[in-house]
Amino acid sequence: MPGMNLDRMSFGAIGGVVRRTPIQIYVYNGQTVDADGIAVASYATPLSTTAQVQLTSRQILEHIEGIDLTRIYKDFRIQSSTLTGLNRNLQVGGDYILMNGLYYRIVALPENFTTNWVWVVGCESTSLESS
Repeated sequence: MPGMNLDRMSFGAIGGVVRRTPIQIYVYNGQTVDADGIAVASYATPLSTTAQVQLTSRQILEHIEGIDLTRIYKDFRIQSSTLTGLNRNLQVGGDYILMNGLYYRIVALPENFTTNWVWVVGCESTSLESS
């Protein structure tokens, strides 16, 4: 039984304040090791969609492991259910979001609803990084 999609329901009320921004999602697809022994991440073909984007609150940042306070973090609310964050236990390198020429590595998934929308926290960088 499908659940309620709160993101879709609330967009009419908050859409004028926090507009949807075009983004591309790079879903982690595994990694290979190059001739120098360096792990190189690969990503599936980027998915184009939109997201509501805001700076991440200090309260959320306090709960992210290994936070780098010299970086910029943003919240993305996205109509998707396929995103993951970095999970070394499962050998998942983490997905990325591309917005306005900058990449955001997904470092936290505060909410993953089964109604096809997620709230993720992305850490800003200038390129896809592998680690």
